[in-house]
Amino acid sequence: MTEDLDRRLRDTDRRLRNLDQRIDDLEGDHQSLKSKFGYTEDLDYERRDIRSDISGCDDKIDKVEEELGDRIDDTEQAIKRLTQHVRLLDGQLKMSAGVPAADLDTYTKDQRALARHDAEGLERP
Repeated sequence: MTEDLDRRLRDTDRRLRNLDQRIDDLEGDHQSLKSKFGYTEDLDYERRDIRSDISGCDDKIDKVEEELGDRIDDTEQAIKRLTQHVRLLDGQLKMSAGVPAADLDTYTKDQRALARHDAEGLERP
C-alpha cells in the first residue's frame, strides 16, 4: 500500500508541477495579450482621432468651396460692371474728342464692294 501511495503521491506531485508550469505559461500569454490589447486600444483611439480630423477637414473644404463660389460670383458681377463703365468712358472720350460714332446699320459703296470681294475670295479653292 505504501508503494501505491508513493506512486500516487509522485503522480500528484508531477501533475501539480505541470499545472504550475501551465499557469506560468498562461500568465505570460495573458501579459502578452494584455499589452497587445492595450496597443490596439491606442490604435483605435488614434483611428477615431484621425477620422475626426478628416471629417473636420471635409467640413472646412465644403465651407471654403462655398465661399469661393460666392467670391467668383461677386467677381463676375464686378467684372461686368467694370466692363460697362469702361465702355461708357470709352464712348464719352470718343464723343469729347470728336470721333464720329460708327454706323453699323448702313454701309457705303466701298464697304459693300470690299465685303463682296472678300466673299468671292473665300469661295475660290
